[in-house]
Amino acid sequence: MLTENKTSISSNADKPVYAEKVNKVAWLYLNRPQVLNGINLELAENFSEVLAELEADPETRVIVLSGMGKAFCAGGDLKAINALADEDSSRVFVEQAGTITAAIAECKKPVIAMVNGAAAGAGFNIALACDLIFAADNAKFIQSFAVVGLVPDCGGHKLLVDAVGTYKAKELIFTGRPVTAKEAMQLGFVNAVYSLENLKNEVEAFVEALANKASLAIYESKALLNRAKGLSLSEVLREEAIIQAKLIMSADSREGFTAFFEKRLPNFQGK
Repeated sequence: MLTENKTSISSNADKPVYAEKVNKVAWLYLNRPQVLNGINLELAENFSEVLAELEADPETRVIVLSGMGKAFCAGGDLKAINALADEDSSRVFVEQAGTITAAIAECKKPVIAMVNGAAAGAGFNIALACDLIFAADNAKFIQSFAVVGLVPDCGGHKLLVDAVGTYKAKELIFTGRPVTAKEAMQLGFVNAVYSLENLKNEVEAFVEALANKASLAIYESKALLNRAKGLSLSEVLREEAIIQAKLIMSADSREGFTAFFEKRLPNFQGK
């Protein structure tokens, strides 16, 4: 388990986003539990700052995103949204919230969502922006925008379609019905479901193993997978050749081959 070398990263428990690092894994928390981690401008700005620092930290190889308290994220803070004065301030709010999903998608390191409760509205789309999703058995995913007369934001129109297809996305957006963790796994956008009591331990075990794999290769695969839908097969083949040639010459690849022939586990250094 990840129990050693626990350090804080550029944030504290009083900030709307809190992070701590345990060995090679950073645990990033949305930290407004009193409003179910609802998004306001301060949280959105703080998120991008903290994630950028984690991405730049050479010792951090995997980032886990979760919510403090009983929810992952209930979406936009409705009181903050209701207080917006005009279309200009509303657009600024929505654009700033969207920087959360953009930052996750553009982060070179794998970001794993640990959904510990409700992921509603923008919270659902933030989870979808992550590379993998592990959920508690009580988690619910809800495109709740239509309930208050809104459309999905934080990239929901693309992220949900990419996850479940256009027709299912329309159903979930039009109706705003909750999707259970079990159904989410059947739909293919949740990787595994665990009891709430076991969720943290199961995710810890997974990310500890992931953090010891060849990080350079994982970063390259994430980047190419995220843009592959917009590329032709010939373009993907060309990019794979460029990336693979670079990795074959890397220290990590040499270590991987050496470990394979010596019948031992590799010790990847991310170089």
